[in-house]
Amino acid sequence: MANKFALIGCGARGRAYMRQLAGELENGYELAAIADPSSEAINRFIELYKLKNVSIFTDGPELIKQMGNQLDGVIIASPNAFHLASLLPALEDKMVILLEKPVAITLEDCKTMWEAYKNSEGAAILVGFVLRYTPFYSKVKEI
Repeated sequence: MANKFALIGCGARGRAYMRQLAGELENGYELAAIADPSSEAINRFIELYKLKNVSIFTDGPELIKQMGNQLDGVIIASPNAFHLASLLPALEDKMVILLEKPVAITLEDCKTMWEAYKNSEGAAILVGFVLRYTPFYSKVKEI
């Protein structure tokens, strides 16, 4: 049985995550659904990763509403202002969530996320600090 996950946000950050995960699609993981409001971004993503049988949505919260009970996890790589809308239903479904940073753009959204997480009893949130280890930031740290 495959571990099914979804990706919300097919832009640059979503593609960066997928570059790292593409090999795992043959090792028991299945990208079951993607969401992005841009049909161009979706089509480019599907072509780039040669995806077949993936459900397509234009809206992250709608993806989770329709498929949440079929998913083990979700990567939320949408623009920062839209993280909360997808995160809340993912927490309700007790998913493993990889949330791109910054997790929110307002203190109120952060508070809402924290309260929802505390009440989720079983969900897991991982925050992607993917640039932390790039050569540029390693050099900055060295200097």
